[in-house]
Order: sequence, then C-alpha cells, then structure tokens
Amino acid sequence: NMLNPKLYQKTTESEYEERLVHGIFYWKVDNYNISYDLNGGTVSPANPTEYTKETPAFTLNNPVKPGYDFAGWTGTGLGTPTIQVLVDPEVLTSMSDRSYTAIYSATSDLLSLVANQSTPTNGSVFVTVLCLDSNLKLEYKIGENGSWNSYIAPFEVKENTVIYARAKEETIIIDEDSLPINTIDKELPRIEKITISDNWIPGSDLVLKVEASDNLGISSFKATTSENVPATFEATSGDVTIAGDGLNYVWVKDQAGNVASGEIYAWDISEKQD
Repeated sequence: NMLNPKLYQKTTESEYEERLVHGIFYWKVDNYNISYDLNGGTVSPANPTEYTKETPAFTLNNPVKPGYDFAGWTGTGLGTPTIQVLVDPEVLTSMSDRSYTAIYSATSDLLSLVANQSTPTNGSVFVTVLCLDSNLKLEYKIGENGSWNSYIAPFEVKENTVIYARAKEETIIIDEDSLPINTIDKELPRIEKITISDNWIPGSDLVLKVEASDNLGISSFKATTSENVPATFEATSGDVTIAGDGLNYVWVKDQAGNVASGEIYAWDISEKQD
C-alpha cells in the first residue's frame, strides 16, 4: 500500500522520479513546440515556443506592424481570426505541436500620396508615394485612364488631374489611395476693366482701379511706364498709381505667378471721366 506522502524530484530529460514507500517510478513529461508566423510584425515580450501538460495557462501576446491593425490569430484550434488566444494545457483535449499566424488589416495611413507643391504654380508638381510597409510593391497611374507604373521615385505631373496609387503583395491589392492635383495654373489672368479709383485725389498722381479675374485667384497688381515685366508687385487691392503721362502698362499677376498686361494712356482715362 502507498500510504506515505509522495516526494518529487526532477531528473534529466524532463523526467520525474516518484519515490514511494514500495518503489521508484519514472515517467516523461512531453514537450510540444509552438511556432508563429508574424507576417512581418513584431511581438514583445516574445510568446512561448514550447509547452507541456504542466505549463500554466497563458495568453498570446499580440504583434504590431506599422501601417496595419492586428486582426487576430489563426491556427491550431482556431476557426476564424481571434484577437485573444488562451492556451491552457489543463483543458486541452489533446496535446500536440501548435502553430499560429498573425492576420492584419491595413490602416488608413499605410499608403499615402504627397505633392511637393500645395499652392498654385505655373510649373509641374512632383508626387511621392509613401508606404509604411517596405515589403509591398507600389504602383501609380496619372489620371483615371492612365496606365499603371511601378513606383521608384517621385514623378512629374504637368497638368491638373487625379493621381492613383496602390500597394500590392504579389497580385493582392493591400491598400489604395488617390490624390487630386488642382494647383497647376498655366493660364494668364484676365484684365476685365480699368477705371479711375475712388481713392484718387485730383491733382495727385492718377490712381487706377484694375479689375481682373483668374481661375485660381489674383495675387497682385502694378503699373509702370516700362514694357518689361516688373520685378515686384506691391499692390494687392487693385489700385495702382500712374506716375507718368502717356502710355502706361498695367500688370496683373495671379496666384501661380502668371502675368498679364494691358496698355493705357493716362490722358485717355481723364477724358473718359469728363
């Protein structure tokens, strides 16, 4: 009869020795492996890579991956992606090696498009495609009907359109994004009307009110006696001062830097006001 208390002593190779009153018995505790496929993610602290029947229950630590949200684990004993996975050897119906695979979903900032110019320009715009996952293949196209190109470096856009980009893992599209380009303006502003300004004081230099239009807006105005484009444009209200009699040039610059001009004779204006 085994009436005395048991005494356990661990020996080599995970074997246990049970010393009883009537003899010594041996049995082996089997170790089982646990493998993980993090799909490019990282996990800290690391999850156990083996377990036995006597391992305390534990919950898997979930991985992180830039540009993605963790959607759950798939693998041994799991039917669908599961975010919280508990491994409890005491309640397992069978002991065996286990494997788990991390599943992710792309976040809104995984793929993005950035233009080097956010204000009106009369030149080109260069667009950069950014992706938080360097393992994905990036492609872009210019315009809805454009052809897809492999993205290597910032590319030039010469007219207003929509830029499309996508990130792919082999043939699977992981994320898509688009960017409207509407800051390119190569059209000249239009001078609509020139009149004497209400701010003009008779006897002083003539002040003209210039009315102009442009698809992206007018920046500034200037009047000169030179036919050359002025280096600076001071007036922003539309009122320009004519300093000399005779032929003058009225200049209008739009937000993109395009310049239009009109000729006017100072005495012509005076006569029309009489």
